[in-house]
Amino acid sequence: MFLFLLFSIILTSISFASEDGTEKDIADLEIIVESSKKFEVYVAPIKYNIYDESISAKVDPGSVFAYSSQYWKMAKVYNGFGGYEPITLNTEGFNVYSEETIGYVWDNCKYKRDAKGCSFKNGHYLIETTITVGPEELTVNMMMYDENLQVVARGSSFERKKTRWIEQNESFSSTQSSSSIGTQNCMDQPCIPAQIQSSQTSINNNQKEEAPIKFEIPHRLLNKHIQQAAMGLWIGLKID
Repeated sequence: MFLFLLFSIILTSISFASEDGTEKDIADLEIIVESSKKFEVYVAPIKYNIYDESISAKVDPGSVFAYSSQYWKMAKVYNGFGGYEPITLNTEGFNVYSEETIGYVWDNCKYKRDAKGCSFKNGHYLIETTITVGPEELTVNMMMYDENLQVVARGSSFERKKTRWIEQNESFSSTQSSSSIGTQNCMDQPCIPAQIQSSQTSINNNQKEEAPIKFEIPHRLLNKHIQQAAMGLWIGLKID
């Protein structure tokens, strides 16, 4: 973080009468000092804790840096009157550096070996991201440290394994009916039915109840999880 001082010099002339009646001009020098802060943050590479190798956990390694470069404008700073204001209102905001660019600005420390130590030494902010993948859930956790290595913001997201159950119970019923008509030997006379027989049979077939089938949808790491965590981190950042 750098402090830049902008000096505005206003010269005014004041004329007054001396004791001998002559006028003298005295230049009155007024200095107005305005300060403007520029913050710096280093985005460390993502760290993984993998406890289930079968779960997909692949994401663009530069995604945290990209989203931080986009979302830092959501941060707020103390306005000196008991509240917070957008960081872009009276400051120059953040310079965001990655593993590939930090060496151009700070070449006096090995950030790959000790990101916290280098950030503390050079007096800037630090973002660390940890992705933990387990058999039931994966989490993305982002932490921001200030120049004194105090946590000032945090963002997270998660995804859980989904479980569905498919029922196997089935039943059906059917009805069968039949009828027969007997006739008399009526020769040349009209025939009249002699006997009508009918029957109806109902069949109910209830299958044996079976245990439902368990269907699992595994969780996996998506780009949206990085985006959600980064947005939550920068929205929650308030700088005193």
